[in-house]
Amino acid sequence: MAPSAASSSMPGSAISVFTTPLIQFRAHRSLQGSHIGGGVALLRASVALRPQVTENELENQAKHAVASVLEEPIRQLVENAKRSPTQILAQILNSNSPCVGLNAEGCKVEDLVLAGVLDPIGPIDLSLRVAMSHAGSVLQTGAWDIRTRLINA
Repeated sequence: MAPSAASSSMPGSAISVFTTPLIQFRAHRSLQGSHIGGGVALLRASVALRPQVTENELENQAKHAVASVLEEPIRQLVENAKRSPTQILAQILNSNSPCVGLNAEGCKVEDLVLAGVLDPIGPIDLSLRVAMSHAGSVLQTGAWDIRTRLINA
């Protein structure tokens, strides 16, 4: 769906909720190559999205939802390593280096570039595009609103 069609049925700022993490992710690296692995790039996009609070409550809720979803890959990685997501995420976010993350092989927080933990950009970019497309469709159709489903039932 073209952005102009989406913006006619939704406030323009709500569309930006879904495109902002993708733009921030793309700005970090070109679409060819690799980036810091272990979900760290998505976590950083999530952190950048959270403080952007507006007066529109729906937009704030959407931003919070997107930020939470971007955080999920690293949370799952930490849980799979049988570690506490809260503690590990705190260590990662409190580090001075943007390259620090959980190396699941050794179950330790370290510089992932030095450890050689890199993810290909193409599949991550495609996953973000698909997720943002689905989220936009759900918001445009009102499928997320239980009140709409009860009234139309």
